[in-house]
Amino acid sequence: MKLKTSTALSLARFFANRKSFFHLLGIYECWLKKKFPEPNLSQISYQLTIKTVRELYSHSRPVIWSSLFFPCEFIHAAGAIPFYPEITVGLVAALGFQHFPLEFAEKNWYSQDLCS
Repeated sequence: MKLKTSTALSLARFFANRKSFFHLLGIYECWLKKKFPEPNLSQISYQLTIKTVRELYSHSRPVIWSSLFFPCEFIHAAGAIPFYPEITVGLVAALGFQHFPLEFAEKNWYSQDLCS
């Protein structure tokens, strides 16, 4: 079952309005750079995802929501920023912040076990 567009936008606004979330991302990014001065692929992936999240909310370019199966080169060629919900969900969970959007969704009557 897919989330309604309004719910997805509400969740996006939830993160957009949370300066503390971006502050925590900054702290995590600094920690990654100190702990792994020569990062492996996993740390590079986290850093790239954090950079992309910052770009998404900077409103510097249009944002295109896409699936991981769609080539990002087309989106970049259009002068936009690709947004992949699958990657963002993984980052949120990896950072241990999954309870924020889940609580927000439950307050709007969506169950935590809505998707498998």
